[in-house]
Amino acid sequence: MLFPVAIVARGSRTRHESMNKSLLENTAITLGRLGLVAPDLTSALLGSFVQAWCIVLRSIRDDIEKEHAFHGLVRMIRHNPHAPLNALMPLCDAFVSWCTPPVKRLRFATTDELCAERPWSFFKS
Repeated sequence: MLFPVAIVARGSRTRHESMNKSLLENTAITLGRLGLVAPDLTSALLGSFVQAWCIVLRSIRDDIEKEHAFHGLVRMIRHNPHAPLNALMPLCDAFVSWCTPPVKRLRFATTDELCAERPWSFFKS
């Protein structure tokens, strides 16, 4: 679990100059998929990589893999809602990076899972 976190965190700190873009993107997708299947385990470390992860997520092309990563992100936030509060700008930037968002699937997951938590309830309209 720590290996993907280390890759994303290091890639963000070096501003992707020395890291392979495909490696960073695949690692970000892998973190999201880990969040889908084991959000209780992955969310414990969310605060340590969420900012770097969001920076990488925003550059991934719109497809099912990006959607999986975002669903995993939402599930991790549901389990640890305070972790991404210090990374709100990169988080919002990642969400608005979609050219063609999967509106219904991602919107309902985000609204139902994320906005139910106390620190995020002010986003619910």
